[in-house]
Amino acid sequence: TEGKIYVEVERARLTNILAKIREDEGNVTEAAKIIQELQVETYGSMDKREKVELILEQMRLCLAIKDYIRTQIISKKINTK
Repeated sequence: TEGKIYVEVERARLTNILAKIREDEGNVTEAAKIIQELQVETYGSMDKREKVELILEQMRLCLAIKDYIRTQIISKKINTK
């Protein structure tokens, strides 16, 4: 189902939930890896607010594992228009 337009939003939401579960278990590195698999900036059917929230979550987890370069790269995905 990966890559199908009609399930991309649901997949992003479930991936976010899985990342939160891993973080709650104390495995922040795995949580960051899981959520970085998402490329929400390309999802056309997702509303802008939800996209930004997921990108901010990606940034937060990268900061938690002290991956500052990736955090800066991800931050550029937020379009201010």
